[in-house]
Amino acid sequence: MTSIVFSKDRALQLDAFLRSHRVNVAEVGEFRVLYLATSQRHARAYADVFARYPWVTPTPQSLSFKQDLLSLLPRNGNVIFFVDDIVFIRSWSGYGESGLSLRLGLHLTHNYATGGTPQPLPVPAEAHPNGTVTWRWGDGREAWGYPLALDGHVFDAQEILEMTVSCVFHSPNTFESALQQFLPQFINRMGTCYRETKIVNIPWNRVQTDWHMLCGSGNGAEQMLAHWEAGKQINLSGIYGVLNTSVHQEFPLALEHR
Repeated sequence: MTSIVFSKDRALQLDAFLRSHRVNVAEVGEFRVLYLATSQRHARAYADVFARYPWVTPTPQSLSFKQDLLSLLPRNGNVIFFVDDIVFIRSWSGYGESGLSLRLGLHLTHNYATGGTPQPLPVPAEAHPNGTVTWRWGDGREAWGYPLALDGHVFDAQEILEMTVSCVFHSPNTFESALQQFLPQFINRMGTCYRETKIVNIPWNRVQTDWHMLCGSGNGAEQMLAHWEAGKQINLSGIYGVLNTSVHQEFPLALEHR
């Protein structure tokens, strides 16, 4: 399994993600971070983070995000994408077939992205003795009908490579948007998740400028950077094990000395 993480001006959050991964994921595999630092201060913060996790292969973003991504995508096996404001909240083996989602679980009842509106479970959804649930992507609504997400979904490497080559995009958000043209190929496929989510996306701030997305207030990129430069890290003790009600969910920002 190859993991590819997208990050921009979020050393503090990337550190939390990598720390939670180290605690909760049994098998690392190939682990690559494609990151963008918009200032020397952000670049130094990223260097600090990568020094803490020698199993990570960092790649600074060039003028062509698409070419950077193509250079990192494996040519066989499976690949899973992450973004830097994710936290692993439960243990995971590090293995999974194409169609597995780490961000979905049966306790998800709302959609943060639409203002907290109710989010129904897919019908039918079949539970299995090994702790997984399967459903047809075309039977799901909202997150349950969104197979081409870039936060915690496993893809066949050859298939995602072919789709990536044919897409036009310049950032993680526009990449995910461009992938939606292939949705008709996925609606009759089966999705798989665990009864309880393995990850949660915590929108403490917004750093991308492609779309207007909901996020928490008072945690701008420069403020988060200042926390890192002051020797702080995000305290994850109150997040591990949570039964989140949405794929994206806000939590108070708790800091501690690292």
